[in-house]
Amino acid sequence: MDNLSDTSSYYESCGIDEKLDILSSIEKLEHKQKNVIVLKYFQNLTITEISEVLDCPTGTVKTHLNKALSRLRISMGKESI
Repeated sequence: MDNLSDTSSYYESCGIDEKLDILSSIEKLEHKQKNVIVLKYFQNLTITEISEVLDCPTGTVKTHLNKALSRLRISMGKESI
């Protein structure tokens, strides 16, 4: 899942145990990756807005987001996230 609506829909469809697993996995991310995930998927900010909040280039935000999503997929054992 690459866009916000797909990822948000996935999270919304999860049961409480799976949501807790997701949140636990997010907590284990590196600080910058965790910030990007929270801003993107829980605060619904765009890449540009995240870039402004974190005062870093949009390319850096995209890199942190991609690495975070990869780590979440691995830690949760799912390729569909």
